[in-house]
Amino acid sequence: MAIRHNVTNRLRLLVLGLALSGVAGAAADAPVLDAEAGPCALAITVSDPENRPVYAAKIRVTVRHGFMGLRRMSLEIHTDAEGKALLTGLPGTPKKRLEFEVTSGRFYTIVSAYPSSRCREDRLNVRFKNRDLLPEEP
Repeated sequence: MAIRHNVTNRLRLLVLGLALSGVAGAAADAPVLDAEAGPCALAITVSDPENRPVYAAKIRVTVRHGFMGLRRMSLEIHTDAEGKALLTGLPGTPKKRLEFEVTSGRFYTIVSAYPSSRCREDRLNVRFKNRDLLPEEP
């Protein structure tokens, strides 16, 4: 009876360990937003002036696509604890370059990007500078 009880406890610990490792693995993935407008993807990383990742930085972009760029889509995503976010489903040939508004606390900057020919592997690194600080409110 003691052997069976010992084996049961080991199985419980194994199942609990596997369940916790699955949760930790899922939490490590960057937030993903699918625009469903094309085949391209863009991995975005946001860091502060000291090159540390910025958590919950807001990234906004308006994508124009379709005939004469008449279709518009406004997207917004926030970064994870590692300062990362992933936009997928971007059009391969947008009508205008993509301008990303990135804000976090008092930091604000605009970064432009145009999808390359290898648009599935594009990366955008945004690093706030001290001059990107918004003025304090009175």
